[in-house]
Amino acid sequence: MIRFLLIYALVVGHFGRLKLPLVIMLPVPLTLLGIVLGHWAIGAKFTATSMIGFIALAGIVVRNSVLLIEVIEARRAGGTSVREAVIEAGAVRFRPILLTAVTAISAIVETAHHHQSTIAAASRVNPSAI
Repeated sequence: MIRFLLIYALVVGHFGRLKLPLVIMLPVPLTLLGIVLGHWAIGAKFTATSMIGFIALAGIVVRNSVLLIEVIEARRAGGTSVREAVIEAGAVRFRPILLTAVTAISAIVETAHHHQSTIAAASRVNPSAI
């Protein structure tokens, strides 16, 4: 919770407003919901490694939110309506956000596959290694 407040304070310092960081931070609890549902769906335990993954995911989500808001703010400064600025920001940031997501997912899948292969190999050699 303290880290969450520190991130909020940093975003307030960056934008100079109190409400805007709430919009930026809103997706963070939703990531926790997704993580909990994902762990439940595959029957995994919530471990320290899961927590590190949550922190990394929260960082990615906050960074993407900040960049989206910056693009929206730049468009608004140019005289664009809020609706148009949001649509343009989504169009501009879609590809980088998608590439970040695909990269993170492929790294996780590769790590999980390697982990499963290591467990299988270890169980053939020494069952107590599991």
